[in-house]
Amino acid sequence: MTYHLSVRTKSIIALLLALLAAGIALTDRLMGVPVGLPSGRRSVTPAEEQEIRGVLDTLLVQYGIERRGVISWHVQIRGIKWTRLEERVSVPPSFLSVRFNHDLNERLAALGAHVVGTERTKENAVILHIVKSHATIWSIAFVTDPDL
Repeated sequence: MTYHLSVRTKSIIALLLALLAAGIALTDRLMGVPVGLPSGRRSVTPAEEQEIRGVLDTLLVQYGIERRGVISWHVQIRGIKWTRLEERVSVPPSFLSVRFNHDLNERLAALGAHVVGTERTKENAVILHIVKSHATIWSIAFVTDPDL
């Protein structure tokens, strides 16, 4: 079954979508800093970062990933006075990111955080975002290295 829309109908739909997108952008701009974010320089306290680091280090050891394969840096979020920690982790092709995501999620629940994963197939990477108080506080990119 094929539907044919007139040029006028298509134009009205396009206009409505553009207005919706503009409304969402305006709402984001007016909202400013998302609810629940700390007003300080960092997105998490040093103690929280240390707790999360402990959970990650424990899991990395369990999955046979050496700490020397991890590169870390803080990223300044545009327009906001806090930073997010980002890491790049080289993993072997046998690494099971879904299992790591599950285990990390279970352990971070006690800290009031959860994990959201995304996959970048062209880059052979899986990115796990640790979210707390409705904000991504930590991103870990697991990049497949065939030499491992």
